Amino acid sequence: MKTVIKSDLTVVGAGYAGIVAAITAARHGLKVALVNDRDVIGGNASSEHRIHVDGSGWGNNTFYSREAGIADELKLYTLFKNPRYNIKKDNHLSDMALLQKVREEENISLFTGTSVYDGESENGKVVRAYGFCAKNFKHYQFESEYFVDASGDGILA
Repeated sequence: MKTVIKSDLTVVGAGYAGIVAAITAARHGLKVALVNDRDVIGGNASSEHRIHVDGSGWGNNTFYSREAGIADELKLYTLFKNPRYNIKKDNHLSDMALLQKVREEENISLFTGTSVYDGESENGKVVRAYGFCAKNFKHYQFESEYFVDASGDGILA
């Protein structure tokens, strides 16, 4: 039996691109389902991979690289919560900072540890995505008007 999750937007992948897409949509009033296959959000910038959001350079050679908007907001908040982020220390604090920013958005429902494995389209448009969470053994059916594939693998695309 599948649990049906209805939202305005389903974002597959909670790396920086997925998080920024979800927060942007949520702040514009959309109800968002943010689905991530890992328990830790942040993608390559998480403690699992430890690649700076600015790139993989060592030391402070990427310190002054900047994005704008929500990506910069996330970076500044991460630096505030983890002053040693730029030297790749205390990475768990950076993970918690991103999680906190996502949880602050009341229009986002976060599904961690949930792998999207299939989707359906009608008339060339994605209308459903199917996911499974091994932590709670639930099958999900995500139904939305819009979908963003920020998985890094194009799993839904």
